[in-house]
Amino acid sequence: MTASVGIFWRVEGRWVAAGCALAEAVSYGDALTYDGGHAEHWDRWQAAGGRWLAAYHLPLAILESEYDEHPRGRVVKMPARFMIYADRRLLGRESLAGVVALFGLEGEKVVASADSHYR
Repeated sequence: MTASVGIFWRVEGRWVAAGCALAEAVSYGDALTYDGGHAEHWDRWQAAGGRWLAAYHLPLAILESEYDEHPRGRVVKMPARFMIYADRRLLGRESLAGVVALFGLEGEKVVASADSHYR
């Protein structure tokens, strides 16, 4: 898997994410980021309904909750490293390993930081 950027949640013990390869990322200052927000994806997934969620192996809890009820974060590519901005609950070693795997960041320089947007 090639390195990518994007947004993610931990919902009912499962990783849920949306993102893109670096070649498709958008510039944000010196950074490359995914051009999509948590709220808009959550709304889109809710509108798609239970069958669609099940077909894409997404938790049905998405239908009954708001996007900010679950720990979440974002992966951004900075010039010299990838940054994981996340809810503090996702900054433990096991959770960070999950995010690294989810976005194909094995072997990359990765720095994680809490961010007040994701509490």
